[in-house]
Amino acid sequence: MTAERVGFADPWVGCVLHGETGVFRVLTDVGEVRASLDGRMLCEVARDRSCLPQAGDWVELRSWPDGRVTLLRALHPKLARVIQLRPRAV
Repeated sequence: MTAERVGFADPWVGCVLHGETGVFRVLTDVGEVRASLDGRMLCEVARDRSCLPQAGDWVELRSWPDGRVTLLRALHPKLARVIQLRPRAV
């Protein structure tokens, strides 16, 4: 058995369309994706429910090798414009 270093795509951004318990529909420049909260975001929401993203909020996303997408954090609208919009190919 061997362990390989897993490469992660750079974070990318999208706009929340709809959120349910733990799952969000997010519009990105590559289309609509479903994203769950990552561990750090789950801890933040457990401490303060007001940091849970709402429809219209810009968020930072990360895609994983198994096809999952996680929501890393909500972004200030001005910051979302300067972050790369499209994920890079790994």
